[in-house]
Amino acid sequence: MIKDRAETINLADEQRERLSQTRESLHQWLHSCQVSHNGGDYDGAFEPVAPFEDVTGDWLSRGNRN
Repeated sequence: MIKDRAETINLADEQRERLSQTRESLHQWLHSCQVSHNGGDYDGAFEPVAPFEDVTGDWLSRGNRN
């Protein structure tokens, strides 16, 4: 990070194993979020206020800047 503060160098090709582990962790976390959103972490009946939105990578282009 110190040498490339603007993150202009893509390290994914050099660190394939780390990339794979990070992606797997992200997928597990997103699955956990979806289960929780749908009531899996709560006792009793639970109805989400909105459907769970899949992560597609187009978040910024859709104008969601919260």
